[in-house]
Amino acid sequence: MLKIPESLFESQQMLAGNSERNAQALASIFRHYDAKSTIAAAGGLLTVPYLQANAVRLEAISHLIVSNAVGKKKATKQDASRWFRQVGQSVAFMEDAAEDVFVGRVHYQGRNFLVLEGLAEANCHHLQHILNVLETIPDGLPYSTLKSACRSLLLISDHVCHRAGLDAFEAGSEYKVESISLDRLPTLKNLAKRVSFTEAEITQLGGDLSSLGMFFLPPSARKVGIGLHGGSALERCPLIRSC
Repeated sequence: MLKIPESLFESQQMLAGNSERNAQALASIFRHYDAKSTIAAAGGLLTVPYLQANAVRLEAISHLIVSNAVGKKKATKQDASRWFRQVGQSVAFMEDAAEDVFVGRVHYQGRNFLVLEGLAEANCHHLQHILNVLETIPDGLPYSTLKSACRSLLLISDHVCHRAGLDAFEAGSEYKVESISLDRLPTLKNLAKRVSFTEAEITQLGGDLSSLGMFFLPPSARKVGIGLHGGSALERCPLIRSC
């Protein structure tokens, strides 16, 4: 019999730890897929409004693909639908109703940027406070690199939202779904394009590649687990080079 701790925090840790163990069994699902295209497709799934309340599941899928995909198989929408069900069996208990809009907006260095809100309430509100503080910091080194990196990440975020046809304060789905509707889902190739950028495209947007270096996940750090605790290597370094 599974004994549930009295502390809510300890209960969450225990349940999340159980999911980490399940991740070892789930690893084989993703092993045969091509890393480059499948990682991008998983990222694109996070731009689909009606899947907002399933963000925990989608982030788990992203982590599992980054950790395990080493093959050559190209994924399809049918594959994504199967992953959604399989991973959901292990992490659905951690999914919660969305508490805010799907797309928020923040202001930094004289312009607005679109940002996906995720599950928690008022994420952009708290991000805006951090950006306000960042703007008060002196421009010299080492702070200028941090400022430039944050602006570059915001430029990428904004362009991802525009590629996905998303507007500020657009609502997603408040409640989670148990399966993906293939009719409502773009092809994985199109989803991957939303979150894929060449170095030239980032530069053209006004991004600074040199300052973004700290946000690229090193190849040696690809074992990112299932990502349920927050603060994973993938969350700290959300950019991945394709080669």
